[in-house]
Amino acid sequence: SIRRQRQMCIRDRPISMTFTFDDDCWVNIKDATGEAIAYGVKQSGRVMEIQGVPPVAVTLGKPDNVRISVNGDPVDITAFQNGQIARFSLPM
Repeated sequence: SIRRQRQMCIRDRPISMTFTFDDDCWVNIKDATGEAIAYGVKQSGRVMEIQGVPPVAVTLGKPDNVRISVNGDPVDITAFQNGQIARFSLPM
């Protein structure tokens, strides 16, 4: 159906994400296609702008000092800011 095609197109459209690191943080970010968008240690002070097809799987080694926005809107990750490795998908 046309409605289903539209939903698939919207779902397959890449989202823009901005990660701001206030401390060094290990990341592993993959999108729905399985492409590794970002990985390794990102340095304190870095602002990383990336795009990926949702859902985007995110793993952060030190989420306490990371700020994220999706398509310009801030993402609340306070539930994951507990001093442990965070695993979640974007958009939330």
